[in-house]
Amino acid sequence: MTKQTIAMAILAALLVAPECLSKTVTLSVDWDQAREIWEHGDFRQAVKVGLRSSKRLGGKLVGITDSGLRVQKRQSETVIPRDQIHMIRLVPRRASTWNKRILAIAGGVPVGFFAAYGGLALCGDIDADSTCNKTVPYLVWGAAQYVLFRIGAKADRGAVILLLPATAPAT
Repeated sequence: MTKQTIAMAILAALLVAPECLSKTVTLSVDWDQAREIWEHGDFRQAVKVGLRSSKRLGGKLVGITDSGLRVQKRQSETVIPRDQIHMIRLVPRRASTWNKRILAIAGGVPVGFFAAYGGLALCGDIDADSTCNKTVPYLVWGAAQYVLFRIGAKADRGAVILLLPATAPAT
């Protein structure tokens, strides 16, 4: 196995890790319950909405009204009718635990070492006195530890997915 292959494997693992670690709570609720959860919870304004047509929308949640969700995206506000919404993904502002972040700090040392080794492999064959040999390992090591900590923070925070039942048409 070459050094570049090892470096690419480590980078791929770092990209997949947040989804593997994050804890997601899924709740089946009606519209009024979803509204109460949003009003009484401490969530970030960024929201992802899954529509019944399988499309996904994201943006800043401005509010939940009787008729639908008010979402702001790029300075324009739209109202998504509630009968078109299948799922709302909310992310809490604060994490409940430090478990994943502590694991990320502990795991950051060896992962940072291997990432630094991969960074040297990307520089190619160079002598021991080169600038690349003196700076790249430390930069990559610090960056790997920072990325792992951010992944751990995201995993600790988790997400709440609110599944809304299909509304029956009025007759």
